[in-house]
Amino acid sequence: MRKIVFSIFIISLILTGCTSSISIKQNIIKVTLVCTGQVYSEDCKDVTFDDESSIKAIEQAMKRAKPMQGAINYVAEYRMVFTFKDGTTRSYDLSLGQDREQTGLLVENSQGYVIPVKEANRLRELISSKEGRDV
Repeated sequence: MRKIVFSIFIISLILTGCTSSISIKQNIIKVTLVCTGQVYSEDCKDVTFDDESSIKAIEQAMKRAKPMQGAINYVAEYRMVFTFKDGTTRSYDLSLGQDREQTGLLVENSQGYVIPVKEANRLRELISSKEGRDV
């Protein structure tokens, strides 16, 4: 009986860890993407989003992002900074690349999150429209 209870506990712990996403509980008023210069530096420009529809799209991508297991090896394209209504900020590393068939990567405190292709493409489009270039 103990083995069954322990097995159920471990399985639920694994499933819970695999299905949780990033939670934003405060009101975001601005999202700033600062180019790191690590990737695509010739095309990369800092961009800021303060319109409701762009912020909602970014929040949706984060809500659908799934945590990755283990250590990650990556190069961040952007430092993404959220500014909240109360003036506080929260930062993430964001990597999208240019391949529209690839997922995106969001990193917070060494924890990586996979952004699904659909949301990654929406973010690519938002960034490209602000930078004035085609995706």
